[in-house]
Amino acid sequence: MRLQIFKISICCLCTIIFISCGQDNDDLTKISSPKTSFTISANSDTTIFGKQGTRVFIEQGTFQFADGSPVTGSIIIDLKECYSMSDIILADLSTESNGKLLETGGMLNITATSGGKEIEIKSDKRMVVHFPKTNDSPKQMNLFFADKSATGNSVSNWTIDTVSLVKNTLK
Repeated sequence: MRLQIFKISICCLCTIIFISCGQDNDDLTKISSPKTSFTISANSDTTIFGKQGTRVFIEQGTFQFADGSPVTGSIIIDLKECYSMSDIILADLSTESNGKLLETGGMLNITATSGGKEIEIKSDKRMVVHFPKTNDSPKQMNLFFADKSATGNSVSNWTIDTVSLVKNTLK
């Protein structure tokens, strides 16, 4: 099954490269995963549901502006889900940690803004993320985060979560 997905991904990638060969590089736009946007209130607990099965719980008062002031109004959450190998390849995402290739079960990009300004999670707060369970990945996987040098789709290194925040959920 994974070999078939890999072959399809390579065929799609080769087709895109072949089609783009005759075009000027300035006309090309980077392929990215579709995002789903949610508008939530900073003053209430919220759970958002992604199109591919991701669930994110956000407690009230989770976000702050860069200067440390709390966010009190509406918040726009943008969620990008990449669970298929073809999505990961087409979005030019990497899965390398300390020079070693990682096998991934998928990647998420969650960004938040309020009033047109980027906001961040307070140091004493967390978001709870539930990934969709698939039958084709029986392996135990670890959680990794993009390191601080990540920008946009560019991640130079993934760092393993050393804080045991991930807990088994009840079935």
